[in-house]
Amino acid sequence: MAVQSFRTTKHSLFRSTEAQEETGGYLNAMVVNCGQGCACGWCNDWWGLPWQITPRVLTEALAVGGKEARRAFDAMMGMKIIDVAAIKDGAERSMNPTFSAR
Repeated sequence: MAVQSFRTTKHSLFRSTEAQEETGGYLNAMVVNCGQGCACGWCNDWWGLPWQITPRVLTEALAVGGKEARRAFDAMMGMKIIDVAAIKDGAERSMNPTFSAR
């Protein structure tokens, strides 16, 4: 009996995570088990369904808007697995800007 596979672009699944270990764990588990990794926390599972594995800190930074959201978004665009520390660092820099004297 052959296993039927299907692909869809109409639906995707989302998994919110709390910590880096959880974020990487979910994404790696899907990719290692015959899935495919992409960019920005996206991956496809064994059946070809798209998932986005996203740490809560990223969704919170994006929800704030303004400079914090822009820094979080820009940082995320260069990542395969979302780096929680980099997102937090970007958010902290937008809340506590350092100005250099000229």
